[in-house]
Amino acid sequence: MGEGGIGCRILPLAAVYIKLGDAQGGCAVWWKRKVEEWIEKYKEAPGTRFGESPYRFWRNDLFTSEEVLRTLPRNLELDRLVNLGAAVACQERLFQTAHLWWNGEDDKLRVAYSGVLLTKMYLCLAYPRETILSRVASALPEVTAEARLCARLVSPNSTYRHVRNALAHGTVDLFPRPQEVLFRDRDQEVRLHVTEAELLIHVVLDIIMGAYEALSPPNK
Repeated sequence: MGEGGIGCRILPLAAVYIKLGDAQGGCAVWWKRKVEEWIEKYKEAPGTRFGESPYRFWRNDLFTSEEVLRTLPRNLELDRLVNLGAAVACQERLFQTAHLWWNGEDDKLRVAYSGVLLTKMYLCLAYPRETILSRVASALPEVTAEARLCARLVSPNSTYRHVRNALAHGTVDLFPRPQEVLFRDRDQEVRLHVTEAELLIHVVLDIIMGAYEALSPPNK
């Protein structure tokens, strides 16, 4: 399925889910609150190094400064991804519902979460073109948080690149060890703690949706 395959039929859902964060945690949109939550969990996860990761450049107010708005490319074709936030939100609500149904039934919850996690990875890390991040990184001033974040995400041999390649034409093993996802990109293996997999998903989602909002006319 190419970009835009979801269509406009669920566009009202996007408007609903974009505002979820207003009532929960004070963030403008729900995925920013999720990024903040996953950053804290990532910092606490064993073997992670937040201070050396691209995520250290994430800010709650990406794509809002005048300098960024002035230099952000106008032809990123993000209209095709307008429903991405709604699609990811539906997956997260799906798991919340499964948790209510199967509370205490770990095997069923593990299967449900595996499906939700894999779907979110494809939606945010494989479905949107990688060039969106590289074009943002090259167009914006190097000192901006947006440029630094995107540049490190798409740098050679980066986690994002290997994860995306594994999703596109490699293999993904969910939980070969507890709390671990294994990505195989040709001769490269990347093992991520599940907190980093979730953090990567939501950071990329925030970049795409933040850029879309920045490029959208008022009241669109």
